[in-house]
Amino acid sequence: MALPAWTLALFAVLGLATPGLASPIAEAGPDRLADTRPLGDLIRTATKPVHILYVHGMMASGAGDSVVFQQSLCRHVTGLCIGGVLPTPTFRRLDLGAAPPTLTYLDLPIWKAESWSAGAPFVERYRYPARPGLPEVIVDEINWWPLVFPLKCRALLLPEAELAAADRKRLNLCAALDAAGRPLPAPYHAWITSAEIAAVLAKPSPIGGAAWLNGLAKTNLMDWGLSDAVIALGPMRTYLRQTIDEAFAYAEVDDAGQPADHDYVLVAASLGSFIVLDAWSNDAGARRMLDRTAYVYLFANQFALLELARLGHSAPNLAPAASAESASPMEALHRWSAAPRALGAPVVRQVIAFSDPSDVLTFRVPALPGAKVVNVYDRNGFDFLGLAADPLAAHTGHAANNSVLDVMIEGAAAKALKR
Repeated sequence: MALPAWTLALFAVLGLATPGLASPIAEAGPDRLADTRPLGDLIRTATKPVHILYVHGMMASGAGDSVVFQQSLCRHVTGLCIGGVLPTPTFRRLDLGAAPPTLTYLDLPIWKAESWSAGAPFVERYRYPARPGLPEVIVDEINWWPLVFPLKCRALLLPEAELAAADRKRLNLCAALDAAGRPLPAPYHAWITSAEIAAVLAKPSPIGGAAWLNGLAKTNLMDWGLSDAVIALGPMRTYLRQTIDEAFAYAEVDDAGQPADHDYVLVAASLGSFIVLDAWSNDAGARRMLDRTAYVYLFANQFALLELARLGHSAPNLAPAASAESASPMEALHRWSAAPRALGAPVVRQVIAFSDPSDVLTFRVPALPGAKVVNVYDRNGFDFLGLAADPLAAHTGHAANNSVLDVMIEGAAAKALKR
C-alpha cells in the first residue's frame, strides 16, 4: 500500500510528513548495545573468514535482497569492496529431491515433476577477497521465495484479478515475464500463462472490484505478504526447513568439501527469522550451523505473532525438544541461546532486533538465557502527521535504512543512535 512518490513529496514540502530515515533510532533493551560486539568490529579484526547468512523475509520476488546491506558494508569497512563494487555472485540451486510434494490445493496438484526442480530455492554467494592481514568475507543470500510462488500465483493472484484488484506486475512475475511482457530467465518459472493473465484481465468484476486503497492492501499485504506466513505454518514447513538445512550445510564446508572454520553471522528479515528458527528445531543442518553462530541480527521479526500457531510444551529446564514438532521457533530461540557453545565459538551470543513502531508485523524479542538481547526502534518511512506511515516501508525498509545499518555495523558508537 505504498503511497505514490509525488504524494510523499507533497507531504514533505507542506511540512505534513517527516522523512523517517533522517530520524535517530534508539535502543530499547533488555540489554545494552554497548555490551554487544558490532558487525564492523568483527569484520575488521577477524582472524578467520566471516560468513554472513542472509535470509530474506516475506514478499520477496527475486534475488538481490541483501545488496543494499552489502553496499553499506562496503561503505563502512575500508578495503572490503574493490572499487566500491560488490563481487559477482555465484549461483547454487538447493536440492530438495527429485520427487515433487504431493500437496494439493482444492484437490489440484500444485507441482509437476518438471516445475518442482525449476522452482527450487537457491543461494547466491558473494565472496569478498582477503585483505592484507585479514581473511575473506562471504555473504550467502538464501532465497526461499521460489517455493511459495506457485501457491500465491495460482491460488490468490489469479482469482484476485476479478474479486479485489489485478496485481499486474506480480502476475507477470508469476508467468516469468518482465513488465514489458518479455521472458525472464531462471530462477523465474511460468507458474501461470500469459493467456491466463489476459483472460482474467479481460473479465471485469461484476461489482467493480475493491476501492483503490483497499485493493492495494489486499494484494500487497495479504496476497503477497501474509500468505507467506500462512504457507510457512502449514505442510510446506517441511520444505522450508529443508531449504535452510541445505543452505546452511553448503555454508559449513569449504571449497574442498571440508568443514569450514568460519565466524558465522545470521541476518534474517521478517518471516525469514521464523523459518530459520523453525529449521533449528528440526535438529539437522540448521541446528549444527546456528550452534556455531553467536551474532544474530533480526529485521521486523514476527515471533510473538506466529508463535501463537506453534504453542509448545512447558520446558522450564530448556531441555532439547523430544521431537521436531514439539519445539516452536520461540522455544528454539531460547534453547539456542542456552545451548553449549561449539568449539571455538564466542562465549556470549547476541541478538540485535530492529523494529519500526509503525510496522504492524513486528514484535519485541524477549530476554534470553545466555544471550545479550537488544531491541532497537527505528523509522523506515514518511510519517503523515503522526497518524499514518507507509506500512510496506515500515516493514521492509530496514535494510535500506542507513541509520539501521550504521548501528548494526558500528554498534553503540553509531552517530545515528539516540542518546
